[in-house]
Amino acid sequence: MSTVYGIKGNDTLYAKIVDDDYQLLDNETFNQPEEGICKPFLFDSVQKTIIGISQEDFEKKRYSKDKSSEELISGLTKQLAVAQINQAKTNTRLLQQNAELIKQVAYLQLKKETTHG
Repeated sequence: MSTVYGIKGNDTLYAKIVDDDYQLLDNETFNQPEEGICKPFLFDSVQKTIIGISQEDFEKKRYSKDKSSEELISGLTKQLAVAQINQAKTNTRLLQQNAELIKQVAYLQLKKETTHG
């Protein structure tokens, strides 16, 4: 008994147990595919192996397919707007704190002048 590995189309990888005298079909091999490969799968007829893309490349491809250019730009624009709003809030708080400190300094100076005459 042997294990045969094959692909259907470019997105289905399969394995099956066969007799030792089994005749391979197109896109089948006795060579086990590399661990962790992702679709699309291709059959290398020279090496008699099944190849695919890495998990990292699969994720990049899937992410870019899932979102159009407009959606990606929209998402980045939203992130930029949130960052600008947060910066404006921080600036406002700093201005308020500075104004409070200026009031306190003015109060202390006025108090010093009235006390020392």
